[in-house]
Amino acid sequence: MLALHTAEPADLRPLATLLAKAQTRPSTHMGFMGLQAEQIYDELLELDPPATRTFVLAKDGAQICAGIGFDLDLERGRAYVWGPFVFTGAPGSSEELVRQLWQQARALLPAQITLLDVFCNAANHTVRAWATALGLPLRGEELIYVLKREEFTPTPGAIQPLRPEQHAAFIALHEQTFPNTYYNGSTIIERINTERQVFASGSGAALDGYIYVEAMPEHGEGMIEFVGVAPAARGQGLAKQLLAHALEWMFQWATINEIELVVNARNTAAQRLYQSAGFSLRFTMINYRWEGPGGSVPSVSAAKAGALIEAVDNHA
Repeated sequence: MLALHTAEPADLRPLATLLAKAQTRPSTHMGFMGLQAEQIYDELLELDPPATRTFVLAKDGAQICAGIGFDLDLERGRAYVWGPFVFTGAPGSSEELVRQLWQQARALLPAQITLLDVFCNAANHTVRAWATALGLPLRGEELIYVLKREEFTPTPGAIQPLRPEQHAAFIALHEQTFPNTYYNGSTIIERINTERQVFASGSGAALDGYIYVEAMPEHGEGMIEFVGVAPAARGQGLAKQLLAHALEWMFQWATINEIELVVNARNTAAQRLYQSAGFSLRFTMINYRWEGPGGSVPSVSAAKAGALIEAVDNHA
């Protein structure tokens, strides 16, 4: 018999293995997490608050059959949803199981959560129907591009790491270019270390443009997180120079074989830039976002969930 409960430490590794298998199929693929089991396991361990307080699992004995959880940013009142996932072999109605999981998971959300983000593959019809049933507004389509090491050609350029005197200009440009995004300018500066870097162009305290990237050599990949160019410096090829320098920096790790990024489907200029650097389309994603007063995260009735999931699957 299925029992629902919050995740326990012993659940995290088998959960990561199941999630990695789900990530290989467009119909169950989600954003906000990696693709490999070891990477997902590390991400689960790094969650703060921990996964043992933010994930609800449905188990049949020792077997994990389904789950849903959150990566919470309590400072900004934001929750990034992992799932819902229903794994192969789950007994009974998946629609009812998803509804029950959500009812229990939403009770774990602190009162200060006012933003809820869902980021799923366009082919993940179950999550799309569930998000629609919850009434989560559709924000749009995002594209995940990937560059393989063998497709990369180094390009010389005069790009340097962000200097302390440029911090104020960086924060201002980042907030102007990416308002209300997952990392604000101050957070990015705090995250800089040997594997996370901001590269910039500009003299003195001024800033013409920047790129923030994260290398993950232990998982064989890197991420282009943000690229921003000041309005006065656009149209001069600066974004291409920043991108080339950041790619070369990440590929210095012999274990890194590919680099990913996410771009809005409507940003055709950025897509042309990434394609010119050798990136190719990997996934088409759908983004939903709910925003409202704390403690009012929506729920969904069993009838509405079942009807919507059936309707979406019939038109897949």
